[in-house]
Amino acid sequence: MKHISINGAKKLNNLERQLHLKNGALIFQKNNGEVVNVYMVVSFRDNKNRYRGDATAKYCSLVNLDTGYFAFEERCSRNTTVRRVLNHLLNIGCADYAYNASISTEKYGSYDIELYYVGEYSLDISYTKVNENS
Repeated sequence: MKHISINGAKKLNNLERQLHLKNGALIFQKNNGEVVNVYMVVSFRDNKNRYRGDATAKYCSLVNLDTGYFAFEERCSRNTTVRRVLNHLLNIGCADYAYNASISTEKYGSYDIELYYVGEYSLDISYTKVNENS
């Protein structure tokens, strides 16, 4: 993470904890208690036409805030669990979809996530490049 610093934290340590992913929410991916990536929840867009007719009300995508790219190409259910989000982010599971309930807890190692909804966080923006033309 080159461009993000984080002040304050809360811990989620139950893989089966229920989550509801709303647009604008931030997901902090942690390894050994240290934040390794930050993602923003956005509406799912099927740019490869793999999921015909799926509504964005049920599915979302995650954008890596450090890179600006989608974290994965498949859809992510908005009503989900910590385990399922980690399956997507760590690419654990089946080839066609990220969820597999039979995966052992050891596969997740020391990974965890934190979830913050809009209104539970603030962003401080610092410019690294000055626009000479303005």
